[in-house]
Amino acid sequence: MKKARPLYGIPPDEILHHKVWEFDLDEENYAPEQDEAWVCPVCTLPVSSLENRVVVTQVMLANGESAVAVLSNVDLDDPRATREFITISVEKGRAWFHLARYFDAEYKNYGPEELANFIGLSVEEVFPIRYDISDVAIGSGEVVRGEVNAEPLEKLTDEERMSLVLGD
Repeated sequence: MKKARPLYGIPPDEILHHKVWEFDLDEENYAPEQDEAWVCPVCTLPVSSLENRVVVTQVMLANGESAVAVLSNVDLDDPRATREFITISVEKGRAWFHLARYFDAEYKNYGPEELANFIGLSVEEVFPIRYDISDVAIGSGEVVRGEVNAEPLEKLTDEERMSLVLGD
């Protein structure tokens, strides 16, 4: 049985070693201190679904520097949903910054400018952030090799966003 651990408590070198991690939602096996953000490594790669999973990878910033990042809300078969809902957390000095999207309540405090400040660069030096998860995931080419922009290419209304969530 795999032992679940808190995602952001795993050292970056170890978290990069496994690359795909699955949330442990089996409450029967929960340790007393465990919550829904605990993960176990996925050992059989590549995967064809990232549902209930995150990918840890090296990303490329706009200025050519690389960084360790955690990607989630990646729908391997739907580029539009991935562009809208993808989340990215970037590591620096064993600290993590979780980028909020334009529709998130915390966008003002955790948006692109704040991520750039966290890294110590300008927004133009950080974005777009490019990623390539084709070594661990099988899906649409636009999804497995993509980018996270400072501003979305398309801003959806709440109704359009809900339609994507429900698959309408």
